Amino acid sequence: MHVITDNDSTKLHVVWVDLTRSTYVTELPKTITRRSRRTRFDSLARLSEAATSGAVADWDTVIFDLDFPEEVDLAAIGELKLSVLSSCPILLMTVQHSESLAIWALRNRFFDYFVKPADALSLDACFDRLESIKIPRGIQPSRKIIQTISNPSPKLPAARKAEVQITKAIRFVENNFAGDLKNQEVADACGMTEFRFSRAFKERYGVRFREYVIYFRLREARRLLANAEVSVTEVAYSVGFNDPSYFTRVFRKNFGKNPSAYVGVPADAEDIPFLKHLNFREK
Repeated sequence: MHVITDNDSTKLHVVWVDLTRSTYVTELPKTITRRSRRTRFDSLARLSEAATSGAVADWDTVIFDLDFPEEVDLAAIGELKLSVLSSCPILLMTVQHSESLAIWALRNRFFDYFVKPADALSLDACFDRLESIKIPRGIQPSRKIIQTISNPSPKLPAARKAEVQITKAIRFVENNFAGDLKNQEVADACGMTEFRFSRAFKERYGVRFREYVIYFRLREARRLLANAEVSVTEVAYSVGFNDPSYFTRVFRKNFGKNPSAYVGVPADAEDIPFLKHLNFREK
């Protein structure tokens, strides 16, 4: 569990259950971060443990954040909603979308359901509604949990085998971005030939794999530069660039400024521009 908070008790306390597997979807939309103080869980088991211990009394909403949800995960979420989370509004956010998933969320009375990237206006409207129903937990009457037969988890559309395999490349980059990443090595991790991997990655994400590696390294560099004590050269090497001069050129091309201009500047002070090139939408 990782707690993120700005200590503003007037904001909604959002519990973020991060069940994602790709880089792009592991960050909450700015609309949510702007309007909430947050507690993050990275597994359903840890969430359940905290909720059972009584922490749920301080939660204003729970957001289940997934990229490609599996039926077993949805079934577990449905059970949690009927038990320890019965009194808490629940939001569902996914990359994969289907009519059956939307109907399932509706029938199980989720507070709202968003397909990522979620629309900022819709999120604002959702948070307006959450704030309007917020009741101080100290005066909220306890609720008796009524066990009902939950709607079975939806039969999700089977993703193409190549698409399921290719998502492993995102996790591989997250764990190995500072090393010498080779296409063949990542293709092997995805169970594909190098040629098939290159085509499948470009089709799925809209950029070549080598481009994505550079984008990811630059994103990590931007975060490291927020530390006023680091040097640009140190950052370049730590994210996988062996030539600091090349790192500076690529960084300037994507951010419009030299990396030295960002030393000591908070990483969330502005959007990361090159992410707009990535296609994480469902086709």
